[in-house]
Amino acid sequence: MTQTMASRAATADIDIRFAEADDAEQIAELYDRVYDGRFPIIDCVDPQRIRRIIGSGEHIWVIGLDKGRVVGSSVGTAERDNSAYEFGRAAVLPEYSGNGHFLKIFAYTGTAARERMDSDLVYGYARSERARMLYSFVADQIGNPIAWVGTDGGMHPNGDIREEHLIGLTFIRERNTIRVLPPRPFLDPESALARHITELAVVTTEGRYPAAIAAGHGAEFTHVSAHGRVSYSLFAPSRAAIVSAVQGGSPADVRRALWDVVDSANRPGHPARILHLTVHVLADKTDVIAELCAPSRDGTGRRFTVNGYLPAWHRDGDARYDCVVLTTRVDDLPRDLLGAEETAAEIYLSLPADLR
Repeated sequence: MTQTMASRAATADIDIRFAEADDAEQIAELYDRVYDGRFPIIDCVDPQRIRRIIGSGEHIWVIGLDKGRVVGSSVGTAERDNSAYEFGRAAVLPEYSGNGHFLKIFAYTGTAARERMDSDLVYGYARSERARMLYSFVADQIGNPIAWVGTDGGMHPNGDIREEHLIGLTFIRERNTIRVLPPRPFLDPESALARHITELAVVTTEGRYPAAIAAGHGAEFTHVSAHGRVSYSLFAPSRAAIVSAVQGGSPADVRRALWDVVDSANRPGHPARILHLTVHVLADKTDVIAELCAPSRDGTGRRFTVNGYLPAWHRDGDARYDCVVLTTRVDDLPRDLLGAEETAAEIYLSLPADLR
């Protein structure tokens, strides 16, 4: 895809440009060094995959270089089915951190996304309070303020903890996004989160929600059981899965079908365990949300929890529909917000107490 902005821009100390296929080896080395060989997304650590992704021109991959050496990276991952870009997969060498380098790399990525005409939603996962501030600053600079609307519930383990990342999103103002409100508000309109959401650049309206229970796209696997059908994708290094579709005859069947995915994956000898599961349920499916968050009836007490609210998350036709983030996990690793506890606490206080 042809980029509409200059392909190279210089900063005081490093050069910034779109990544090229020949940068693949250096990019993989960057992520390996910054994350001590534990980066959970294979697309950033396998040179062949990096080369293929860059060559497709589908995503926005930006790098920073010092005298030809790759010292920073940022990716805007295109989600065509949802007309969105996920921002993140960020890395900058420690010796280049704190000098504003990554801010410029990230801003370059954001400007490129705004100039492309194939999306209206931009979102990302902030790993720490510092990352949250960088995201917010760049969003303000390009005129699309970000709202922090939830967390991933500690999807990715790092050593003996789970890093709990904040979820932030914004909408490109020029796209005139239509957000359909659910028939009954899920959030208290006076809560801090509900007020933040009203500041987003969307046009709100009322209307009927799609029949789908879960929002998602690009499933890698489908699991069929007596209770229903679940499609999902897997982050194998983190032993985490994200559901993209679920079908069941009743809310109880949906719950059983989801837990059957987890139980089946964790049987002895299964090649890919699942310790963390995420599902984005459309906000009008309150009966399903209540069932998933209720303690199980088998005495184990396991359940999902609501970790956030995603306004205009799911695109269907010309409109977008709200979703609720639900997560569960089957290990007991502590979660660490890396300084973002205050922001997360404000979000959690805005969510229904009996569901979190």
